[in-house]
Amino acid sequence: MNRITKQPEERKNEIISTAQQLFITNGFAETSVSDIVKAIGVAQGTFYYYFGSKDDVLEAIVDGLVEELRASVIAIVEDRTLSPLEKWKRAVIASSDFKIDRRKEMVELIRASKSLKNYQLRERYRQISKERISQLFADILEDGITSGIFHTDFPEETAKIAIAIGKSIGDDLKDILMYPDKYSDPVGAARRKFDAVQQAMERVLAAPKDSMRLVSEQMLENWFSEE
Repeated sequence: MNRITKQPEERKNEIISTAQQLFITNGFAETSVSDIVKAIGVAQGTFYYYFGSKDDVLEAIVDGLVEELRASVIAIVEDRTLSPLEKWKRAVIASSDFKIDRRKEMVELIRASKSLKNYQLRERYRQISKERISQLFADILEDGITSGIFHTDFPEETAKIAIAIGKSIGDDLKDILMYPDKYSDPVGAARRKFDAVQQAMERVLAAPKDSMRLVSEQMLENWFSEE
C-alpha cells in the first residue's frame, strides 16, 4: 500500500483535529499519543515531528478555539454602523453561541486544565484570552465611554476594571459547570453569578440598567443540559 504524503500544515492540522475529537470522546487524561497516531494511521515519529507532547496539542487546540472566537467578535467590533451598546450585545451573543456550539470541547478543556500538570496551559489560556478576546470587549467599552454612553473620568482604567469584574466569577462558574450535582439549581446559581457581575459592571460604567448582559439564557440552559 502506498503511503499517503500530506503537506506539513495539513498533517499538523489533522493531528490537532484528531486529538481534539479523541479528547472530547475519551477525555484528555485517557487519550494517549499512541491513540492519536493510531486513529490517523501514522507513526509516533510523525506526531513528535510536530508536537513535543500531548499537552502541546492541547495548547494548539486552545489557540485555535480562541482565534475562532476572536474572528467572530472582531467583525462586530469593527462594524462602524453599530453603537457601542449594540456591539456589546452582539459580541456577547456571538461569544455565547460559540460556547454553545463548542460545548463539548470547552468542557473537556476545562476538565483537562484542572490538573496541576496543566497549570501552564491555564495561564496561557488566560493570557491569550486577555490579549485576543478581552481586549476586544475593552475596546467596545472604551468606545462607549468616548461616545458618552458609559460615563467615567478614567476610560482606560475603568474598562480594565469592568473586564476584571467580568472575569472574577470564572472559577465559580467552572465549579458549577464541572460539578452541577453539588447545586440544587446549577442554572440558577450560574445566572445569579452573571447577574451580580452585570450589575457591578453597569454601576462602574454608569451604564443603563440591563445594558451589560453577559450571557444569554439559551447559553445557560444549553451548558447545563444533559446532552
